[in-house]
Amino acid sequence: MILEAHKFWDEALAAYRRAGLLAPDDGRWTYYEGALLFSRERYAEAIPALRSSLDFALTSLPVRLRLADSLLAEQRLDEAETEYLEILRRYPNSARAHYGLGRIAADRRQWQDAVKRFTAALDRAPRYRAARFGLSNAFRLLGNDDAAQQQLKLFERSGEFVPAPPDPLLDEVRRLSTDARVFNRRGVALMREGLFRQAIPEFETASVLDPRTHHALVNLMMCHARLGDFVAAGEYYARAIAVKSDLSEPYFQFALVRSWQDRYEEVEHLVRKALSIKEEAAYHTLLGRSLEERGKRWQAKQSYRRALEMQPGEQQARSRLGCLLSQEKNWAEAIRMLDGARPPGPGQKARNHIHLAEAYRARGNRDDAAVSLRLALHHAAEANDDDLARRARSLLERTEGSGR
Repeated sequence: MILEAHKFWDEALAAYRRAGLLAPDDGRWTYYEGALLFSRERYAEAIPALRSSLDFALTSLPVRLRLADSLLAEQRLDEAETEYLEILRRYPNSARAHYGLGRIAADRRQWQDAVKRFTAALDRAPRYRAARFGLSNAFRLLGNDDAAQQQLKLFERSGEFVPAPPDPLLDEVRRLSTDARVFNRRGVALMREGLFRQAIPEFETASVLDPRTHHALVNLMMCHARLGDFVAAGEYYARAIAVKSDLSEPYFQFALVRSWQDRYEEVEHLVRKALSIKEEAAYHTLLGRSLEERGKRWQAKQSYRRALEMQPGEQQARSRLGCLLSQEKNWAEAIRMLDGARPPGPGQKARNHIHLAEAYRARGNRDDAAVSLRLALHHAAEANDDDLARRARSLLERTEGSGR
């Protein structure tokens, strides 16, 4: 285990095999052997070790997933299908199993079944990037180009993510590592799942192993902020800039934290500090928001426009600029900005659709206004924002009736 943690792969493999001979009743060693072979893409060798480990861990999801994935990699489709179906019998919400069945269907050119399986994987793990690409490809081969293009756009906007079930045995190996990056990566994976409290020990270990890295400290700052401990977040911010004061990331991330507290003067100061080091579209967007929230609308618009100059796909800037233009009754430009904008967060999505509906109404397009307002009601409910819901409902009643 120590050998694997320090990347001595062949030596670790020999040690696992020796341990398996000395303790044949302990299934851990065959699993460690199989998992290591799987990680090195030696799938044909991994299969018998993983099958053997099932004798000791019949209900282990990580074991069965690695076995099924190895069989698929070796194009043993019938066997892989059997394993994935067994996983779903035991774990119906396994996105990885649905994805595996989607790949098998695609290999068999059964595109309708592939769409069904990839969609099921995405229903359970919406950020599963590989499933998104598989779904796009299946739609394309079915001749549904519009759906294929829509899924491809979602794929291009998504970050790399593969749903991974907890694996306590491999966690024991990872804990033996002295590489801070290992712990930082594990913490980031937990953060992506919203498991901020569980991520904190990983980042703390990373910061101890490498006190010179600012990444773990910034991530600790964000975890504590997400948990509502802004005092601890501030302490980690101070430690991060003490380690590395010439990087923009700590200033920008702490500006985000302050924006959650509505402390927009501090947000502006922090973002301007980040911009003095490095110019990023997201920095201009947050600067614009800090100005907008304090009534500095013209300056906010300038910041949003600069964000869009740097990155035309910056959705938050596009949506917020469009909302300001709608408030100024600049209907044509507001529609150009708001139509098709995909801002993050249901609250901003609801505001986007309300302002778009107002612009449509002003241009006499009540049908599209009604569609936007129904979407606004949906997103307002997601955001649990009664004020936005009342505003959308009132405007929808006037739009569908005869009132202005």
